[in-house]
Amino acid sequence: MYHYYEAKESIYIDLIKIAYDRMEKASMQLLAMEGTALEKINLVIDQMYDGIQNNIEYGYQFLLLSHASVNIAIPEEAKKIIAAKGKVHYKAVEEILKERSKGRHTKRLFT
Repeated sequence: MYHYYEAKESIYIDLIKIAYDRMEKASMQLLAMEGTALEKINLVIDQMYDGIQNNIEYGYQFLLLSHASVNIAIPEEAKKIIAAKGKVHYKAVEEILKERSKGRHTKRLFT
């Protein structure tokens, strides 16, 4: 693997990019799905839990993004990727919550 990459930083940058690309794709698929806001949020929670419990790669990816998003000692290119793609999943959640406020959400979780 090190023969393909010039430095460890290049591997780190590629892993960050791949992880954010996956997250962006999942966010767009979630927005395109039919269902209520509650169903979509439950699906995300279930898949995150399942991924962390049953897929070590998913767990490492989650850990990598968590670490990279709060660490200032990362390569500049990784910081640019985070700045460009780091909020995509928040925008998806925002859209889902907007759906809820428009009345598409019919079931109350708490009363």
